[in-house]
Amino acid sequence: NTSNILLDAILKRGFHFIVCDEATYLKSAGALRTKVITKLCNIVKRTLFLSGSPITNDPKSVLTIYNAMDGGDTFGRNFFAARNYFFENRGYGFPDWHLRPERIAEFHKKLYHNCTRVLKTECLDLPSKIFTERFAELSPIQRDVYRSIATDLLKELRFPEGKVNVKNSLVKLAKLSQITNGFIYTDKGIQNFDSNPKLDLLYQTIEDIGIDNNKVIVFCKWRQDISNIKDML
Repeated sequence: NTSNILLDAILKRGFHFIVCDEATYLKSAGALRTKVITKLCNIVKRTLFLSGSPITNDPKSVLTIYNAMDGGDTFGRNFFAARNYFFENRGYGFPDWHLRPERIAEFHKKLYHNCTRVLKTECLDLPSKIFTERFAELSPIQRDVYRSIATDLLKELRFPEGKVNVKNSLVKLAKLSQITNGFIYTDKGIQNFDSNPKLDLLYQTIEDIGIDNNKVIVFCKWRQDISNIKDML
């Protein structure tokens, strides 16, 4: 399959060192990604795994990450044996694994045997975040279309008896979001409004920041947002 073809191509390059960023993506032992990375790391001489949150809501997933990283040198090859040794299932009907209190010290010792932890405060000197809210008033035509859809949505949600069409409601909510961004998806394509106050406000905000000496990141929800912002800039 495709994964084996790519893996063979990588192995033929003869790499000696592999860096895996966002190692928490390997938390599932049965996932194809985990199997491929584990197989690759078993052949390569040195590996370096990086993660901002190695222990997530599922602490036992650390066992899978370490197995891929060092071939079982830390916790052993047998995932289930390591899990049952360090964790206990407190769930009834649904698994709920917790680290055994009497083995916390041993677990931590193994964790730090071949890894290092660096706090954000130790490597970054960042200024305090400043949040500024800016508001753009909808154009008249945006307001009319928005109110029309919102009114229908409220009627639907306030229906005293019977089922609410959730799918239809979500579509309407999405349409409201699009309208505030200056466009709307229709069955015949994308309809941009003649004026887009939100886009104008973004332009003014970028101007105020001054992009000559600063980098600006703009988070977008819709693909059309990206297209409109690109055209604006």
